[in-house]
Amino acid sequence: MEEKEIIFTGDLNCDYGNSKDHPDIKDIFKVNGLEQLICSPTRITSHSKTIIDVIFTNCKDNILETIVLHNSLSDHELTGIVRKINIKKYKPFKIHVRDYSAYGVLSFKKKIANTDWKTIINQGDFNQCWYQFKKRLSDIVNHHAPLKEKKVRGKPVAHQGNKTNNA
Repeated sequence: MEEKEIIFTGDLNCDYGNSKDHPDIKDIFKVNGLEQLICSPTRITSHSKTIIDVIFTNCKDNILETIVLHNSLSDHELTGIVRKINIKKYKPFKIHVRDYSAYGVLSFKKKIANTDWKTIINQGDFNQCWYQFKKRLSDIVNHHAPLKEKKVRGKPVAHQGNKTNNA
C-alpha cells in the first residue's frame, strides 16, 4: 500500500471541543488514522465557543504549526497550517549494479560456447557440479559485465535495500 499524506479541512459542524458531540463522526476519522490538529475554538458567539472548523492529517510530523486567526468578516475564525517542505532526508546508500558499458553480446556468447561445460557436468557429486557451474558462469558474467558500487540518494526500496542488483 502506498503511504500518501492526507490533509482534510472543513467545517464539520461537529464540536471537537466536546467529546460527546457526534462521536460516530469522530470515530470515522480516528479509524482511518487521521488526527485533528485544531485545538482552539473556531466559532465564537456570545453564548458558545466551539471547534467546528477542522484540519485532519495522517502525517502530524509534517505539520510545523497550526493557525487560528480572528476574523471580523465571518462568525468563523480562519484556520490554517504551516507544513514542512523537506520533511525527510535520507542518507545516501550504496547499491551494486552491473556495468554494461563494455559489454559485447558476441564476445559473451562466444565465451559461453567455448567453455568446457562437460568437465563440470561429468563430476560425480551434484553439489560440487552445481558449485562449479555457478562459479564458472559468474566468472564469465563478471568479466563481461562487472559489478560496480553506486551511491544513491533517497529512501531505499524494501526489495532493493543494499542488496546486489544482478540484472
